[in-house]
Amino acid sequence: MPVLFSVFIFAGMLLPLLLNFGLLEFFGTLLTKIMRPIFNLPGRSAIDCMASWLGDGSVGILMTNKQYETRFYTEREAAVIGTTFSAVSITFSLVVISQVKLEHLFVPFYLTVCLAGIVAAIIVPKLPPLSWKKTPTSTTLHVMKMTKAYQ
Repeated sequence: MPVLFSVFIFAGMLLPLLLNFGLLEFFGTLLTKIMRPIFNLPGRSAIDCMASWLGDGSVGILMTNKQYETRFYTEREAAVIGTTFSAVSITFSLVVISQVKLEHLFVPFYLTVCLAGIVAAIIVPKLPPLSWKKTPTSTTLHVMKMTKAYQ
């Protein structure tokens, strides 16, 4: 329980830094070359992924919702991030493995969960209903960014 509490406190303090002070934009720019080809998502979604996996799924959902409302994510991107990346969290995995009294196997368990999460994040968006959501063209993305810049 103390581990869970400390993760929530740390995530709560780090979230404003990510969202309001430019860390999300900085890391998003660096990670675009990884996230676009593999997951067809913007680079800033890597921060959502890490926040969900290393913190808690609810932190990732809060970040995704904020990014969607401010038009940084399309409807499809927000749905993919919310359904694939926010399902795996270290805190939930810790609770599960503690309940079955296998704490000594936490590292291999969590690495297996992460590998399965990455494979699922690659495959699941290609399946319906996520595949039915339209992926915007580069022109649409440009218009969305320009509209946001003038608001």
